[in-house]
Amino acid sequence: MRTGDLKMFDETIETNMEQLVRNRILLSVEKLRVVVQRTLFKKIHQVVKQDIEIAHENENKDNPEAKAPRTNLLPLQALHDTGSVKSKRQ
Repeated sequence: MRTGDLKMFDETIETNMEQLVRNRILLSVEKLRVVVQRTLFKKIHQVVKQDIEIAHENENKDNPEAKAPRTNLLPLQALHDTGSVKSKRQ
C-alpha cells in the first residue's frame, strides 16, 4: 500500500485469494485497493510538481526579473487612492 504498486497488490490478492475467501476478508482487502490508488496518485503528483518546478527554474535561469521580488507592483493603498479598489466599508 505504501508503494502504490497496483500490480503487486493485485498479484498478492490473487496469490492469497483462497485464504482471503476462507477468512471472509476478501471484500475488506479489495477496498484497500483505493488506498493503493491514492498512494500512486500522490506519487505521480509529486513527480509532476517537481518536473514543473525544474522546468520553471530552467526557463527563468537567465531572467533576473523572474527571481527578483515584485517591487514594481502597486501597493494596495495606491490602488485605493486611484479608485481602482473599492473598500468594503463604503
